[in-house]
Amino acid sequence: MNDVIDLTNAKVLMVDDTPANIDVLRKVLSPEGYKLSFANSGEKAIQLATRTLPDLILLDVMMPPGIDGFETCRRLKQQETTCDIPIIFITAKTDMDDLVEGFRIGAVDYITKPFKQEEVCVRVQTHVRTRLLIVQRDNLIGNLRASEERFHLLSSWSSVGIFQTDPQGNILYTNHPWQNLFGLTVEQAHGHNWLQMVHPEDRDRVQQLWNATMQTCEEFTTTFRIQTSPDGFHKVQIRATAIYRSEKQVEGFVGIVTQVVDSGFSG
Repeated sequence: MNDVIDLTNAKVLMVDDTPANIDVLRKVLSPEGYKLSFANSGEKAIQLATRTLPDLILLDVMMPPGIDGFETCRRLKQQETTCDIPIIFITAKTDMDDLVEGFRIGAVDYITKPFKQEEVCVRVQTHVRTRLLIVQRDNLIGNLRASEERFHLLSSWSSVGIFQTDPQGNILYTNHPWQNLFGLTVEQAHGHNWLQMVHPEDRDRVQQLWNATMQTCEEFTTTFRIQTSPDGFHKVQIRATAIYRSEKQVEGFVGIVTQVVDSGFSG
């Protein structure tokens, strides 16, 4: 998955009160293609980070006479807009208490002075990649949720029965027309395998067709009876198609069901 993450143009904010340190970091990181920005104090870093929302912050610990790196980190983590930005501390300190404090307040890593070019590049690359993967994941989750909400909204307006199952045929979602047709509440339907509701005389045929569909992932279309009471049944037609999680992995099926009102039917 790392191969598909483009790190060029990722935004890195460097915060250090010593121009020579900023210059060294700039020379090390510029060839990597990052969009670099600079601040020489904690106060300016907070303003710049709030405005530009970098993908990573390299933050010096000691920056007299203003707020130090620890306090800068605390304030960034208290802001909703910047609290998720990963922070790597830049420090000449190797005291364990200081390192622990940095991690405690939200830093993800640290780089010691004097800088080692390979170490800086690897640590920055690792955390930028992780940040972009998290952003990508959150965007995918958001898009999926929005898509599901649209699907549920549209299906709630539909006059035909709409359902979604897992790969084995267990019900995950049904709309009101489906529930009315099958005589089940949403709670009763959830987790119920729809094949159990097929009339006993039709079940073997429908089961064989469904098993074949799960193997081929072709569209499933058939007509059968559903048992609504010991002596009563409805004739319905069902159409379902596979939903893919990946090119070869089926996540489940989504389909429609309508009542057949004519006197005869065939599978």
